[in-house]
Amino acid sequence: LLDADGRALTYADLLDAARRTAGFIAAHGIGRGDPVGVLLPNRAAWVETWAALGWLGAVTVAIHPELRGGFLRDALRLAGCRALIVDADALPAVRAVLAELDEPPLLIVEGAGSAVDPGTVAYPGRHTHAPRIAPAAVAPQDPAMILYTSGTSGQAKAVLMPHAHFYLFGLGTCVHL
Repeated sequence: LLDADGRALTYADLLDAARRTAGFIAAHGIGRGDPVGVLLPNRAAWVETWAALGWLGAVTVAIHPELRGGFLRDALRLAGCRALIVDADALPAVRAVLAELDEPPLLIVEGAGSAVDPGTVAYPGRHTHAPRIAPAAVAPQDPAMILYTSGTSGQAKAVLMPHAHFYLFGLGTCVHL
């Protein structure tokens, strides 16, 4: 994987980042089956976070980084996110929406260093010193990700994707390389 900043990420790097990041997220009370919103730009940190949530057995809720207002609120509410991992640049828009939720998720901010507001957690991503944890035991039918449709014909709809989907997609990719 090659990031936009030119950084190369090997599969070994990704595995190490996933194990450490999963440990960091687990230390904040997130575990198997918990929905976690990911509102990050298209870069290596997104892939590392997705791998970490899969390792943890949590459900990745993929949220487009440009989503704002009612669309963002509805996506968070529908998925019941226990945590939201967000890029620091999107923080003002996210804060406005969190005030409208009955149970706002834990806010984990990527790219803010240690300069975060009270009630938020700075997200070190692959730089965490959290212990590497063992992978969660998941079944093929367990949910792995929630994706949203584009919403071109109305409100965006959530699509629940099980672990088996990603396994079979990876297997098919390997077979046809």
